Amino acid sequence: MFELQQIILWILWRLRPVMAVEANLVDIIAAGFRLFDNDEAIIRMEDDPSQCLIVSAGLADAHAKLDLLIYLRACEILGIRSRAKDFTPNRTASRSGRTPQACWTSFRRLVTRFEEYERLAQKRAEALRSEQSPFRLAATLQSTSPMLCMVEANHHCLASLTPQEWGRWIARPCGLM
Repeated sequence: MFELQQIILWILWRLRPVMAVEANLVDIIAAGFRLFDNDEAIIRMEDDPSQCLIVSAGLADAHAKLDLLIYLRACEILGIRSRAKDFTPNRTASRSGRTPQACWTSFRRLVTRFEEYERLAQKRAEALRSEQSPFRLAATLQSTSPMLCMVEANHHCLASLTPQEWGRWIARPCGLM
C-alpha cells in the first residue's frame, strides 16, 4: 500500500506539484494527530528526549514542506513556472523541542498554517508579482540631492569620454618647483 501511495505522489508531482505536496502534508498531519492522541507515545517522548528530537526534526521538515506548498501554490496562482527543486528532508535534529509540549506547540502551528495556506499563498503571489513588476525594475537610481546630481552628471560625462579626451595630467615631484 505504501508503494502505491508513493507512485501516486510521484505522478502527482509531475502533473501538479501543489496537489502532491498537499496530499503528503495531509498524511503528515493525520500521523501527527495519531501521535499526540496516543498516551503511550507521549510518555515515551517524556522519558526519552531523543524521541522528541526525532519528532521535532520531522516537524521542522513538515514546516519546510508547508513553505514549499505555499510557494508552489503562489506560482500556480500567477501562472509562472516554479524554480523549486524536489523536496529533500533535513535529517539533522535540532536542539529545540526537547519536550512533548514544545513538539505539540510546533504541531499546532503547522496545522494552523496549513488551514490557511491558500491565504498565505495569495500573499506570497502578491509578493512575487511585485518582484516581477517592470515598474520596479525600471526605477532610476538617481539622487535627489542637487549636489549629488552634479557629481553624478560629472561622473557620467567623464565616463563617456575616452582616456585620450580626459586631457594630460602632469605629475610633478614634490621637491621641484
